[in-house]
Amino acid sequence: MSNQPRTLKKEEAENIVKELIRKKTHFQSNGTRFSSNIYVPYDAELTEQQLKKIAYSDAKQDTFYDLLLDHACECQDYDFDSLMKTIQENWDEDEHGDFEEYEAHIREFVKENVDFQFPYDHYLKQKVCVNIVVDTGDGVRDYTCNNVASYSGPKEKDVDERSSLLWLTKQQGYTKEQLLDAVIEDKTHGSTFLNTVSEECHNVASLSNALCLFVEMTVEQYIQLSQNEDKKPLILDKATACGLFDTFHGAGSLLSIKLEKSVVIPAAYIKLRLEEEFRYSVSEVYGMPGDFWKETIIEEDNTLEKQSV
Repeated sequence: MSNQPRTLKKEEAENIVKELIRKKTHFQSNGTRFSSNIYVPYDAELTEQQLKKIAYSDAKQDTFYDLLLDHACECQDYDFDSLMKTIQENWDEDEHGDFEEYEAHIREFVKENVDFQFPYDHYLKQKVCVNIVVDTGDGVRDYTCNNVASYSGPKEKDVDERSSLLWLTKQQGYTKEQLLDAVIEDKTHGSTFLNTVSEECHNVASLSNALCLFVEMTVEQYIQLSQNEDKKPLILDKATACGLFDTFHGAGSLLSIKLEKSVVIPAAYIKLRLEEEFRYSVSEVYGMPGDFWKETIIEEDNTLEKQSV
């Protein structure tokens, strides 16, 4: 009698493969399919060039996935080959016959029934430094409306209504008159906010200074806020770093305005700029350490105190 193993039916070969995956790998199973999370190093990150491409894109989410597509495919191919090698090494040829006889079918079975999941979430959780430029209408004037300290006489004691610095002053609970008194007359009435605004205005190094808030957030938050299809306001804690920065010439002021309460920025006023995106970055101009940007986004909830915007 022949000791040759009988030819396996396709279903029998598939059942053997399923059992090998269960016993020889750490793949998860839901009964009919298997899945495995592709490993990436804990410090794997999007490169500066990739972040720039996302920043410049009008479809940031699509660009994010497109940039990782080739790497994801390479990882999936590698893990697929590793699984096939594991199956072959544990295939009992004495009992089931030559592996090569069933290899083509096993390959198709693995392709159709095993998911190699690339950890896009790992890259979405990457922290990035974002400079939030507030444009309340002063962008069309190259942010020169924020030159409050340039007004000197009683007749000139005024500030353009489009000034984002004036908007922030009102948002913090003060009036135009109090802003002008603080900057021009040095009357801050004990207000930390007005005192730091006055110092900021008197230390600008150019004339085109935008109001900026400096926030650390995840890539996912950056993409979501950039799309902001619901047009929700952005709410930042009062610990957020804030100041006047000239994005055109690589200049600015002290970047040391101290907020006295959280800031609610309407979606229409928000321009998000990654540090990597600026021609002159804050890091480059000031040599700021990474902890200058803080995680100060406040998630909206029902207990959040409503503030005037």
